[in-house]
Amino acid sequence: MLQYIRRLIIAPDVGGRSDAHLLRQFIQHRDEEAFTALMQRHGPLVLGVCRRILVQEQDAEDAFQATFLVLARQAGSIAKGDSVASWLYGVALRIAGKIRGGIRRRRQRETSLHEVSSLDPTPEWIWEEIKPVLDEEVNRLPRPYRAAFVLCHLQGKSNAEAATELGYRPGTIFSRLARARALLRDRLARRGLALSTGLLTTLFIENSAQAAVPSSPAGATVRGALQFVVGEAAAGLVSARALALAKGAMKQMFLDKLRIWSAVLLLGSVGVTGAGIWTYHAMAGSGDAQPKNIAEPAKDSSGLTGLVRVPSRKDGIILVIGTEIATGEKVPPEQIIGVTAPTLEERPPQLRRIRRGDRVEEGQLLAIVDDPLAVSDVVIKQAKLAAAMADRIATEKTRDEAKKRYETAEKLYHQSKVSLEDIRSAELTWMRFVYEEKSKVEGIKIAQSELQQAKTAFKMGEIRSPCKGIIQKICFRRGEGVHALEPVIIIQVPDESD
Repeated sequence: MLQYIRRLIIAPDVGGRSDAHLLRQFIQHRDEEAFTALMQRHGPLVLGVCRRILVQEQDAEDAFQATFLVLARQAGSIAKGDSVASWLYGVALRIAGKIRGGIRRRRQRETSLHEVSSLDPTPEWIWEEIKPVLDEEVNRLPRPYRAAFVLCHLQGKSNAEAATELGYRPGTIFSRLARARALLRDRLARRGLALSTGLLTTLFIENSAQAAVPSSPAGATVRGALQFVVGEAAAGLVSARALALAKGAMKQMFLDKLRIWSAVLLLGSVGVTGAGIWTYHAMAGSGDAQPKNIAEPAKDSSGLTGLVRVPSRKDGIILVIGTEIATGEKVPPEQIIGVTAPTLEERPPQLRRIRRGDRVEEGQLLAIVDDPLAVSDVVIKQAKLAAAMADRIATEKTRDEAKKRYETAEKLYHQSKVSLEDIRSAELTWMRFVYEEKSKVEGIKIAQSELQQAKTAFKMGEIRSPCKGIIQKICFRRGEGVHALEPVIIIQVPDESD
């Protein structure tokens, strides 16, 4: 029997049947071959997740077994159109995370001096800390994007294969992958990971490729799952810890569904009650409907109704959320923010902190997006302008000297001391430097224009208020990444109809 299961694990997918077909076969007929094929296809993905989260191999195998035990019991809960791979990915991440949390709590209680000294910040240790963050952010992607990302980037399937499995068009898969990568890159940047999506995907795939499922635990997991699904004891086939983890995961899934349905029922009851009240008032006032009873936009005590979302004009990191300190203004020390990143003299070294509820004026500085390249470009253009001006000064001096030589040669010619050719040569030299000086002037104009463009690009890092109003919300904090046209601050402004 073990050899038979081993051949199934190593062999290619059975008959090329889809996950939906295999899942249906297992749900309806408890087909061992179908369940084995599902484990064969998605076992490397599940084991890769467990190994990225957990350091010990035994912990990863327990999480692996528990994940497929949950699949055996909860296979019918996978909604139509969902990816089996994405569903297994989420379950495995939850179970592995629970084990990791227990290990961390135990280590905190048992921390010793030897353990603390052994935590050297080596690249391998850093990667061990980063891996759970990557899987956590992938699992937080919206379900359609996560399903496409798992199939294409973690299991190496083509867009066409993923589209067939999910029932979408290849173009839809392409757009969802692009959106998933963008979301993942943004969320990782906010957590301080400035790695490219391509590098992260490569690391995922390399880890999954190394996650070959051992045949012995795989076969035991298949037999244990078949016994577990009908309620029989499977302790002799899978570890007791895996059984406990599977039962805990199913309990948590049930509680999550219960909370969702409770929230839906509560919202439904509130909606029905609100609809009834609205109907009552509508019927009561239908005979006396006057234009003056038409509801007007709610206004606060300041007469402010509209919202203006002030975006960033470029990609970058939020350097500071603050505004200029007016001349003579006394600001408490706790309200002063220092600008530590490289800036030009045009910006003050200190700003005043702004908060929600502060009143702002049109053109007032609200935030600065850090862009070291823009600062360097301005410095380079300033140096080019200075060099062009110095070159022009040198050319002017040479021109004046050439003019004096020409005038001297002309006097000597009248005295018959030099030939006419000497005069023409001196005149040509003078005229050459005259035109060269004119070209230097044009070069200065070009350098000035380039400097102005660089300063404009530098100024685009400043986020200024387009109108008067009150700060209603600050969407980002200092040090977080922001994309161009992404709202940074929301201002409440007077209604245009006022």
